[in-house]
Amino acid sequence: MIQDKKILCVLNTFFNYEHIKECFDSLYTDKVDFFILENKSKYSNLIESYFEDKNVIGYLQAEDNVTHGTVDYFLKNYLDLIQEYDYLTITDGDLLVDNIDSLYSEIISILDENRVLVCCVDLLSVNLPVDFLPEAINWIPKSTIINNKFLHGFSGTHMLTIKKENIQLLTSINKFIDVEVQKNVTLNNGLWAKTLLNKAKHLTWDYYYEGNEYYDWKKNNQWTIGIHNKVTKFNKIR
Repeated sequence: MIQDKKILCVLNTFFNYEHIKECFDSLYTDKVDFFILENKSKYSNLIESYFEDKNVIGYLQAEDNVTHGTVDYFLKNYLDLIQEYDYLTITDGDLLVDNIDSLYSEIISILDENRVLVCCVDLLSVNLPVDFLPEAINWIPKSTIINNKFLHGFSGTHMLTIKKENIQLLTSINKFIDVEVQKNVTLNNGLWAKTLLNKAKHLTWDYYYEGNEYYDWKKNNQWTIGIHNKVTKFNKIR
């Protein structure tokens, strides 16, 4: 199915070099074009080197960590590129999938369902760090099955995919944050869907334990809207 569609996948990355490699290797297919966004970190040189010989159509690097502010910049400055594609996917670079062709086939089929405006991949719970953080049990929102075809329920922006004709759901918000996109979907009487058959592993959850470099950094650098809104320079790597 996906060979007949033009799909752009925008991968937002930061810090976790090994997870970024594992994620891209699992997502890559020559039926999809990839664009890399990176928030600069101590591992940026390794990340740049990894993508040097990869088939990506672009690579932007923010000089500071602005989290999903990279996506805001991309949506504002690359709209002409987006319009060349039938579908746009935006995702963090910490997912592991088994079969990307199967995943995209399911996502595209779901997006043809009545009122579905956004489709994301559902997450596996196998590595939820509930022993270390009991509240993690609530990190995957409850969903309901619709017509035995898809899950209905909100999620994070994991492989968030949207048709070109609905791109204003993303471009009309000031900040690319899951709750802001969710508000727009609801305002437009739409449904936020997740895949029923294909799942993804959220690799970063493996790092949630005391003594892990990334987890220790995250504890001391909690996300704030100020970080997202920080003004920074973007460098074009590719």
